[in-house]
Amino acid sequence: MSTRCFIGIIESDNACRYIKCNADDYPEWVGRLLLTYYPTRDEAVAVIGLGDLSSLGRSLDARPEPKDGIPSDDGSVAHHRDWQRDWAEVGPRKLKNGFLGFDQLVKDSDCDFGYLFVARAAGWSVIVHGISGRD
Repeated sequence: MSTRCFIGIIESDNACRYIKCNADDYPEWVGRLLLTYYPTRDEAVAVIGLGDLSSLGRSLDARPEPKDGIPSDDGSVAHHRDWQRDWAEVGPRKLKNGFLGFDQLVKDSDCDFGYLFVARAAGWSVIVHGISGRD
């Protein structure tokens, strides 16, 4: 079973734009990737700009084909770009009530984690659901 998450960013009007990511979304993978490879607001905007993801990798480029049957973690898999899913269904969504709305979204979902980029807080924050015992 996949570990799912939401990835969001607080905008200048305190609204939140967010996407869903469907695989390997625990802090040791997606959390580390966001901190390491997407630490700035511009990079966070680029992540959100892909729309929903199957998986996040070390780059936002399309994930290369497996070599010798071993999948690469270099690229990312975006539902619209790579699987031709309808942008209206997989593009970023917006919450008007920013952090509180994002927190509630994670709590009310099947996602275990939420990662939120907040420029005023100097980067990424994580909201944990599920493993914190709140299920």
